[in-house]
Amino acid sequence: MQLIDKTSYVLRRASSGDKKLLFDWVNEEEVRNNSINTKSISFEEHESWFNKKLNCPDCGIYIFEIKAVPAGVIRFDFNEIDNAWEIGYSIAKNFRGNGLGKVIIVEGMKLLNHLPVIGYVKEENKKSQAIFNSLGFINNGIHYIKNCPLLKYIKSSAL
Repeated sequence: MQLIDKTSYVLRRASSGDKKLLFDWVNEEEVRNNSINTKSISFEEHESWFNKKLNCPDCGIYIFEIKAVPAGVIRFDFNEIDNAWEIGYSIAKNFRGNGLGKVIIVEGMKLLNHLPVIGYVKEENKKSQAIFNSLGFINNGIHYIKNCPLLKYIKSSAL
C-alpha cells in the first residue's frame, strides 16, 4: 500500500532555511542508531557541516515534502575513491512505515541522474537493506568506515 501518489509530493533542493529541520531530524533516536556516529550532534557541528554541504558542488541535499510537509531528506555526495555517488536518506519519524524510503531513493536518483550510486547500511538496519535490495542494488559485503561494519550496496544500472 502506498501512502502517496506522484501529484502529492515534491523533492526540492535544501536551502539555508532547512538547517534547523535537518538538525532536529539528525538527532532523532532511530536516525542516530542507524548512523556510523551514534552520538548526538551539537547545533554548532551541524551548522558547520550543513553550510559546507550546502555550498559543495559534489553534494546535493533534497527535502522530500508531501503536500508541503517535510517528510524526509536524501543526500548525495560524490565519493572519489569509488568514483560513485554515495547516498544517505532518512524519513521523518511521523512518516515512517509507509514505504517512503523506496520512493525517496527512486525520486532522488532521478534528480541525480548519475550512476553508480552506493549506499552503506548497518547490518541491523533491515528496513534499509530491504529497500536497497528491492531496488536492485547489489550487496557488496561488509566494509568498514570509522571502524563501523557496514553493508555496501551498489547500483550501476538504471532503476
